[in-house]
Amino acid sequence: MTNKRLIVVLVVAVGMLGALGVTAAFSKASLASPTITSGPAAATTSRTATFAFTGPSGATFKCGLDGAATVTCASPQTYSSLADGSHVFNVVSVKAGETSAPTSFGWTVDNVAPAQPTITSAPAALASSSSALFSFSGPEAGLRYSCSLDGAAYAPCTSPTSYSSLAQGNHTFAVRATDAAGNVGNPAASSWRVDTIAPPAPSLTTKPSNPTTNATNDFAWTVAESGATSECSLENGAWSPCTSPYRWVIGTNNYGQHQFAVRSRDAAGNTSAATQYTFKYEKGLPSSGVPFQISGSVSALVIGVWKTIAVTVTNPNSVPIYVSALQVTAAPDSTPSGCLTAPNLEFEQSNISGSNTLIVPANGSVTLPAQGVSAPQMRLKDLPTVNQDVCKNKSFALSYSGTATN
Repeated sequence: MTNKRLIVVLVVAVGMLGALGVTAAFSKASLASPTITSGPAAATTSRTATFAFTGPSGATFKCGLDGAATVTCASPQTYSSLADGSHVFNVVSVKAGETSAPTSFGWTVDNVAPAQPTITSAPAALASSSSALFSFSGPEAGLRYSCSLDGAAYAPCTSPTSYSSLAQGNHTFAVRATDAAGNVGNPAASSWRVDTIAPPAPSLTTKPSNPTTNATNDFAWTVAESGATSECSLENGAWSPCTSPYRWVIGTNNYGQHQFAVRSRDAAGNTSAATQYTFKYEKGLPSSGVPFQISGSVSALVIGVWKTIAVTVTNPNSVPIYVSALQVTAAPDSTPSGCLTAPNLEFEQSNISGSNTLIVPANGSVTLPAQGVSAPQMRLKDLPTVNQDVCKNKSFALSYSGTATN
């Protein structure tokens, strides 16, 4: 037996489907929307816009701008004299009485330059650093920035931006913004001066003697750089602002070595090397009656011949003294019996005086003659009518007095 297949085709009128329990929907295929193949940039300064587009075979097109009714158009479609602001282009396909869904394209026309950036941080007007750091911001989002130093060509930059190895002298930084449409705004600028050179050290013009017995000590100095200020340090301590003249009162009984230093600071903050002075504060002598010792002797007196008295002045004090008077005599109670001092002995005093003083160093001594000061002399007088034999080869005690200041 041969196998057979039976194909039954049921033809039913449309109106019969419901009776058979079958539902159906019939629709015509939708017309494809156009494809925009080119248009302006999303943000542009151009007031003219041209669009190219394609669509289904055999279709025509209708175009509209910014919500206006669509009108018949063809690719490419151009619009001109566009105002600044946002715009929307629409295009639809039309075929056999059917209109497609629109294809839209949005963009912005912008011919307004962005405002100047705001420089939020920059070096001081006078800086001691050869590096510089700048921060800045703009008035709107999406801006691009370009920077320039000392008039060089603008180059892309971001905030913060820095520069190094800057030369001494004046510099100018500028930054400007460019928006998405390509508009370039006016630059913001910041100028400053680089000064990394330290000023010269101050020169002391007044200072206490070394050593000194004064607790109150005055200092004065000059600075070489105009506008520079001064800083002082006492006893190698911290620096603090000071001005010339400067008075330093040392504490009572604070004898010994003391240190004073001064340095210059210029307007940029550079500091000079320090000018230092070390001195010794010593206990002072009394205002009158400065103590010192005088000693001396002479031997082998010969009648009528002057003999130099080897006088030594000794200073036991810790500061120099200035001897302005010195007197030598024979002590009356030491004259040999029968040898009358006044008739038999004669003295020639030293030429020391208030205008011809003898300087004796601290804890030192000086033997006359010295420093232009002569030594005193004495002799036995030649008295033919007086028996002087009793005075020969005798010892005489000498007495000294004098005056000194410090």
